Amino acid sequence: MNNDFYKSKEWRQCRNSYFIYKHGICERCGELGKIVHHKIYINKNNIIDPEVTLNFSNLILLCQDSRTKSIFNA
Repeated sequence: MNNDFYKSKEWRQCRNSYFIYKHGICERCGELGKIVHHKIYINKNNIIDPEVTLNFSNLILLCQDSRTKSIFNA
């Protein structure tokens, strides 16, 4: 999939707002958060749906360790 979405002004604003909203803290372990992750993965079928791409209810702030664990279901 093309990563243009993650370079968009809309995503950068949403990501930054969500990071501030969550006080920069990983929602899984309480460490310093780094990555705003989509709970429902972005794909070619939903990338134009702002309810999936830009909705806070589909986002979670994670540190690198928690993000890695979420990818590998650890």
